Amino acid sequence: MEFEDLKRLALEENDSEAQYQLGMMYYSDPFNSIVFCFKNVNPDIKEQLDQKMLELDPDLDIQKTTNYEEAFKWLQMAANQGHTEAQFCLADIYLKTTKELHDLPLSLYWYEKAATKGHKISQYRLGWIYIYGEQIISSWEAEAIQFQQMMYNSHIQKDIPINIDPACQFISRNELIKVQDFEKGIHWMRCSANQDYISALYAMGEVYSDDELTKVNFIEARSWYQKAAEKNHAISQNKLGLIYWNGSGVTKNVFLAAKWFQKAAELGDSDGQNNTGYMYYTGKGVQKNYKMAKIWFEKAAKQLNVESCNFLGTMFQNGEGVEKDYAVSLRWYQKAAEFGHPQACYHVGKAHLDGVLIPKNYHSALEWFEKSSTTAAFVEIYHMYETKKISKDRALSLFEKRASKLNERGKTIFSEAAYFAAIIYLEPYYMDVPNQSDLYFIENIKKGIRWLQMSVESEAVYPMSYFLLAELSYLGELIKKNDDLFMMFSYGFYVSCGISLEGLDKELYQEYFDKRQSICEDSLVVSTSMSNLVQKVWERHQMITIENRNNNLYKPNFIN
Repeated sequence: MEFEDLKRLALEENDSEAQYQLGMMYYSDPFNSIVFCFKNVNPDIKEQLDQKMLELDPDLDIQKTTNYEEAFKWLQMAANQGHTEAQFCLADIYLKTTKELHDLPLSLYWYEKAATKGHKISQYRLGWIYIYGEQIISSWEAEAIQFQQMMYNSHIQKDIPINIDPACQFISRNELIKVQDFEKGIHWMRCSANQDYISALYAMGEVYSDDELTKVNFIEARSWYQKAAEKNHAISQNKLGLIYWNGSGVTKNVFLAAKWFQKAAELGDSDGQNNTGYMYYTGKGVQKNYKMAKIWFEKAAKQLNVESCNFLGTMFQNGEGVEKDYAVSLRWYQKAAEFGHPQACYHVGKAHLDGVLIPKNYHSALEWFEKSSTTAAFVEIYHMYETKKISKDRALSLFEKRASKLNERGKTIFSEAAYFAAIIYLEPYYMDVPNQSDLYFIENIKKGIRWLQMSVESEAVYPMSYFLLAELSYLGELIKKNDDLFMMFSYGFYVSCGISLEGLDKELYQEYFDKRQSICEDSLVVSTSMSNLVQKVWERHQMITIENRNNNLYKPNFIN
């Protein structure tokens, strides 16, 4: 139909479909009305994205620009007459366009109009907004770049279907609004999911996997992920694989996990590719095959999957399925470290510390170790202090800063940092230091014991903290002698090391663990004797520290 004919129908006959079509002519809407948000952000990136979009749809008019004034006028007319698609597009304009047009209440109004008529995408958007109660208000350009990168990564291989609703990328957790209504959100999300809208199926799985939103129900989550996965939703396939890998609400099954990881990987999901590579790397769920592991890690690494970059660094460092090549290994570690991968940061720091392929630089090494915050990095920082490469104040400041970080449950995140802070404070008592009754030394010992207590109260305990407290409670020199506490800390040491001992009365020890808080409050009191810690404790500490430093501390872990 000619433009003039369409315009005549829209004006003279008040035809809602003609009004809608006119509105869409002025409204550029590739990929759910979002691409326009970053069309002028970065010309180089935009050119790459445009090419990928044209591969998916050769008829797409990339150069088309949006005339919001005209689009808004015609879509408003159609929406007022009950045209469902026009109502949806109008809601989109109010939600996702420039700040001048942004109006969340009006967006919700038009989404709800369309949703009550069964429009599944509107139902999904309403569900998302009400569940999370959040919206974009600022940082438009940064969000646009983030979305662009996601789109580019998702379509790095030709003919891969779009598996994620880009609107998800525009829900910011930075700014809260007052419309959060979880029950209402679940209602609309379920309505959309019941119409088999893939993004809603996936979102329902996410909701029941997130303990910040609702009580975790992995059985319910698995059901929704399964429905989306069977429709070739790559992210859901990977999430389903993780459920079977972890045995979350189901019997653990590494073979089913491998199956779903592989499906996600073949659809181009970088996490699925990384996890498939890991399965081949470890031989869990599939036959061990370093060659296949490397292939999948490389595919994921091309999409900037930092886990895969780190795994490739490990493979080239250890010569696993490839010739040992530390230069290549370091390049992969550096790539992962740029994105803050903890183990990779450690390896880059170690290269600076040892001067391997990089000029020796203690300052740079320390910076990377700080970013790493792994056990291996903390050991190296302590060794730098021992060898006087950094000052006591610098080491203490770093360890205490990390040890002071708590998770949402109020537990120490970095148990190792708390341990090393304690060791430095207790150091005068390891050696024959005069004036140990001095108030300064008494305060230090209190701080040291407190950091050890913080360390063992963390959710991932550094075993040496248990070991040292067990020694102290047995000797009764720096804390009150307490056999119960000694037994509890001894058992904690073995458990945190993954050691199972025959004949241990686990029920008795569990009772001690249950009473840990009251025991600590009553017993972790500084002794008045202030005697030196016996030499064997210090020797034991040095021995284990040296062993940790010399061993290969990093074993690649499966990342959920």
